[in-house]
Amino acid sequence: MFAETRQRINHTLTRLIAAWERWHTPDWPLPWPIVLGLALLAFYLVSQVDIREDWHFTFYPAGQNWLDPYENSFHLVYPPWLALILALFTLLPEDLARGGFAAFSVILTAYTIRQLGGGFITLVLVLLTPFYVTIMVRGMVDALALFGLGVAMAGGPSPFGQAAALLLLLLKPQMMLGAAAFLCLFTLKTAYQENRYTPVIQLGLGSGGWLLLSFLIYGWWPQEVWIRLPDLYQVDNISPWPWGIPIGLLLLGVAYHRHSLPWATLATGFFMPYLNWYSLGGYLVILFARSPRWVAAAVLVLSWIWFIQYTA
Repeated sequence: MFAETRQRINHTLTRLIAAWERWHTPDWPLPWPIVLGLALLAFYLVSQVDIREDWHFTFYPAGQNWLDPYENSFHLVYPPWLALILALFTLLPEDLARGGFAAFSVILTAYTIRQLGGGFITLVLVLLTPFYVTIMVRGMVDALALFGLGVAMAGGPSPFGQAAALLLLLLKPQMMLGAAAFLCLFTLKTAYQENRYTPVIQLGLGSGGWLLLSFLIYGWWPQEVWIRLPDLYQVDNISPWPWGIPIGLLLLGVAYHRHSLPWATLATGFFMPYLNWYSLGGYLVILFARSPRWVAAAVLVLSWIWFIQYTA
């Protein structure tokens, strides 16, 4: 009985996914000169905006004090290796650094879109959404977690590359925890099927070694994050918790059936008590890359209508 029910569910999921993928339309190629041009445009536009939001209060101070990032940054609820990445940008003045990180975000997002099967149209539509505009202007770090998804899907240069992907995914657990968990699950599953456990050992050594090093340098930093969580700015929270759990479970079933990290990523938001609205930009990267162009364009228009009403 159970086996028959499972077979029917798998058959139904396969038909639904196949029907969706038939709607997918080819995208234009995404050559790197165009990506660099869009990155330079983002650098110029974002660096000209006079705004004091997350970059000013949280991320720029964390990069400036990368050996003690929780001391002077406002509500830093991220692993400390984020500060190591941000430290490179603090060599520039604050507004130029924010513009530089926006340009960097465009490049990382373009890489992930290519791994997802999207191209130029996908990238442009994503960058024009109010969610991604807000991410870049406010200096949010969503693109780093998205890049982790891209690296994981590419297979990485080695299992140690997968460990780097895992650490990047954990920079934004409220958006990428499902992908991080399924990356470990799929690695274990493949190792069991092939009776070859070296990749599992390398993934464990790479990520575990880095975690151990972070504890040696920064102490028990999860406590620092935990202390700050209750003080998060909750106004921007649009989490469907707990009513979205059934949808999340369905998406996890699709993710396991398809051996798909993007589907696991989409499931994550339905399990999180906190999800800010601009993080929807990361989910739209996945949806736009695998949607008909007219669907993506319609979502773009609707997102701006929602944003205008939300901020009115």
